Amino acid sequence: KLVYADDTASLLSAELDQRRTAAVGMSNSGTAGYVCGGDIDGTNTPVDIVEKFIYANGTNSELGTTLTHTADTAAAFSHKGGFGFVVGGYSIDQGGGAAGYLDEIDKWVFSSDTLSAMTDLPGRIAWLDGLTPFLIAAGIGAPIFLLWVIWDFFRSGMD
Repeated sequence: KLVYADDTASLLSAELDQRRTAAVGMSNSGTAGYVCGGDIDGTNTPVDIVEKFIYANGTNSELGTTLTHTADTAAAFSHKGGFGFVVGGYSIDQGGGAAGYLDEIDKWVFSSDTLSAMTDLPGRIAWLDGLTPFLIAAGIGAPIFLLWVIWDFFRSGMD
């Protein structure tokens, strides 16, 4: 633990439940930190585990809620006190699926320590070489929708 006020450090007694590499972290604005995913002890075994470290007392626990996918080398970031995201990563084929890079996005709600999967559509569109037709359709569709909104506004008597 590093105390910023006086630049002192101390060793916490809390430890991860399993030794992991390539995990990612998020922080809930001075309340708790989260360690997500990773690889068990460098064995090429990605995990979906999430552990919560409470800053006030220096304790940690593995949460019952896990990521929607097993991954290491992902990315994570937080929104001030509200929620965090775990994005992408790499997963090894563990006998039930293909190995490779992931485009999943998990949204973590700090207040309830719950998780929801978010759409991964943009990544899939890009990987299937469909980004150009998608952008053309969006470029045509957005102005048409704007015209419809303006027409509907005037048609309804400007209510």
